[in-house]
Amino acid sequence: MAAIKKTVRPKPVVLITLEGWGIAPAFSGNAITEAQPPYFNHLISHYPALSLEPVLSSAGLASGVSITNELSHRAIAYGQHETDLCSIIDKRILSGDFKNDLNLISDKIVSRPFHIISLVSKSTSEASLNHLEAVINWLTSVPHQQVFLHVILDGRDMSSKGGQALVLEIEKKLQAVKGEIATITGRLYALDLHQHESRINKTIAALTQGQGNQASSVTEAFLQSYDKNIFDEDFSPTIITKNDLPVASITSDDVILFLNFDSIALRPLAATLVEYFSFLPLAFSLVEYRLEGKVQSVYKNQVPLKTFTEIISEAGFRQLRISDSEGFANVTAFLNGGSEKTFSGEDRQLVVVPVVDTYQDTPSFNNEEITKIAVKAIEDNKYDFIAISFSNLDRVAHLGNIEVAKKAVLSIDAALTKIIGSVLETSGVAIIVGSHGLAEQMNENATDHFLPHTTNTVPFILAGKQFAGYSLGLPEAIGGDLSILSPAGSLLDIAPTILKLLRLPIPKEMTGKSFFDELRLV
Repeated sequence: MAAIKKTVRPKPVVLITLEGWGIAPAFSGNAITEAQPPYFNHLISHYPALSLEPVLSSAGLASGVSITNELSHRAIAYGQHETDLCSIIDKRILSGDFKNDLNLISDKIVSRPFHIISLVSKSTSEASLNHLEAVINWLTSVPHQQVFLHVILDGRDMSSKGGQALVLEIEKKLQAVKGEIATITGRLYALDLHQHESRINKTIAALTQGQGNQASSVTEAFLQSYDKNIFDEDFSPTIITKNDLPVASITSDDVILFLNFDSIALRPLAATLVEYFSFLPLAFSLVEYRLEGKVQSVYKNQVPLKTFTEIISEAGFRQLRISDSEGFANVTAFLNGGSEKTFSGEDRQLVVVPVVDTYQDTPSFNNEEITKIAVKAIEDNKYDFIAISFSNLDRVAHLGNIEVAKKAVLSIDAALTKIIGSVLETSGVAIIVGSHGLAEQMNENATDHFLPHTTNTVPFILAGKQFAGYSLGLPEAIGGDLSILSPAGSLLDIAPTILKLLRLPIPKEMTGKSFFDELRLV
């Protein structure tokens, strides 16, 4: 391919993120190469295509930290590494200052039941076991009445059945402060981002009214659920009982501490819970949940960085975000730096994922509807920037069934055919990028029906009429095989590249670099 010619400002610039679409050499466990997506392979052969580092590798984080959709999209949004709230709290714990930081809660729990609500997971993407253990340790040195833990199981960023051993271990540690586990709920119900009120309400009923499944012990709760092949993520809200009565239910006279340091997924539950009561209970969170007047935070959030989406808004440009409900937070809140509020000139289109027993039954989710909305928006030509997320491959690949994952790959390929086809008929440009890997490496942990996100590189493709047959001055993928390429950059380079395409200034704080030379654009 030759060097890219000078071009005018494209409209629209379309960012398409493919969740769980990584790069690896072809083999039987690579659902992407096994599916042989014809249009995706065509794009690699006809347009600039690169291999990028995911956010974990480029951030140099600990190997035990999971790559998540949030980390990936926030890296794309900021074009630089964020201050890691989890690490900040870890340092406060290590220095011994954490106990002093919790002093604003100390005098409140002397005479009131104290309820801790937290995701319990080996992953540190949303909550940390280290933080939970630090709270338990703090409780050993402060006067308190009763302590109850309301567990939210993961099953997404860790093993689908790993919650049992983890919760039993925590139950033993709670004994040091005479604490008890009161409820156990899967993240499907407690951390619902699909606007399925029934799931949140079911969790609230368990927390406040003792309604839901009941078990006389933590062990019994897991046996009941696992025997029905209902594992951690889908774990129905379950109340632990003593003498046939709930160990504890939350009342407006109690004190609540929300422990997740990532507030996005827990915020709907937190807001609904505190508003459930006729007068607000005393509620705290480790970090700001943006529920002013309702939940007090122990730590203030860092001064927010500016996302490229905010820069687009400030320029007076119109933008649209499109996704199904599984990926909606990715292209809305996460691309806006963690805020669910829309920027000026920003519109959103949510496509609801059908409620099914298992995503293996609907591997394409509602990709056809996403495609229809995207194509119409491109043809209407009123948006300068459009962000689209396809989440079905990520969710399906987690289940470990490569045949179903291949169907998900082909459903995305069919969507790309129409969306990119529409872009090519306009003066627009599309950037297709994998947010993180998964489906390209599906031969591990199959016995547990759980596959974690990988640290493999991800694809970057730039599609537009003006870029056909050209390169970015970088090595090309011979035969369309991106796995032979060394990474040309990272996800941090997406934001400056989009801003350069839109002819907007790139903040000096962005450490990512545009893939375009200043002289190649007019």
